Amino acid sequence: MRDQIILRIAAKLLTGPILLFALYVQFHGDYGPGGGFQAGVIFAAGVILYALVFGLDQAKAAVPMGVVMWCGTLGVLIFGGVGVVAMLMGGNYLDYGVLLHDPEHAQHIGILLVELGVLVTVFGVMVTLFYSFAGRRRTGQMEFLGLFNYWVVIFLMMVGFYSLISRGNLVKKVIGLNIFQTSVIIFYVSTGKIINGTAPILIEDDHGVAEGASAGAEVLYSNPLPHVLMLTAIVVGVATMAMALALVVRIRETYGTIEDDEIQKQVLADEDAEGARA
Repeated sequence: MRDQIILRIAAKLLTGPILLFALYVQFHGDYGPGGGFQAGVIFAAGVILYALVFGLDQAKAAVPMGVVMWCGTLGVLIFGGVGVVAMLMGGNYLDYGVLLHDPEHAQHIGILLVELGVLVTVFGVMVTLFYSFAGRRRTGQMEFLGLFNYWVVIFLMMVGFYSLISRGNLVKKVIGLNIFQTSVIIFYVSTGKIINGTAPILIEDDHGVAEGASAGAEVLYSNPLPHVLMLTAIVVGVATMAMALALVVRIRETYGTIEDDEIQKQVLADEDAEGARA
């Protein structure tokens, strides 16, 4: 895509914020909507976007295949290791309260480690699948209209990210997060579709031979796995948005506003008042 200057510049500008936003979703999951699954998908989307724009070879040079394969295993070991350590310390499996002397801090550390394991595994699996299937695609330059899906993805990512970081209204932040997640879903669905590809369903003829195999013809199949994973992402996204809106309602009932700066002022005022009484 060397002739797509705008797309290459936009990808360079977006890759860093996408990875940074994935870390935000990861660490925000301990206190609100977010977590390792969403963060892993967003983190992988940044790498896949880089690969689609700058080429698979450059992406593998930046993030080697061996690294992402190890990530899939490492994440499972982190997740399971937290549970095993909890059992060795006298608690139940994934009983975070026994990890530290302070049960509250131990709870935060345990959730953070488990979510980190989920992030690493999801990232490794998604990028590994992309590397495996992208290497088998037909080569050739795509026309502008063939990149329409990716233009839409970049536009929605920019709109969602801007709404999330520039607006103090909590409802607008939730809407921005939902727009960003929608762009990620469109992105993964688009990567699973191959031009002139068909569904991976083998239809046998009267002799028990798959159609196309007897004639020695090459059959292109679209990858259905991203579509299946995105169905899960849609369910998680709806649940996350519902939880976020429920929290916004409770915040409105408690503080009388949903503006972030006004809430911060009230929190600081309450802390100062408690300090004065003490």
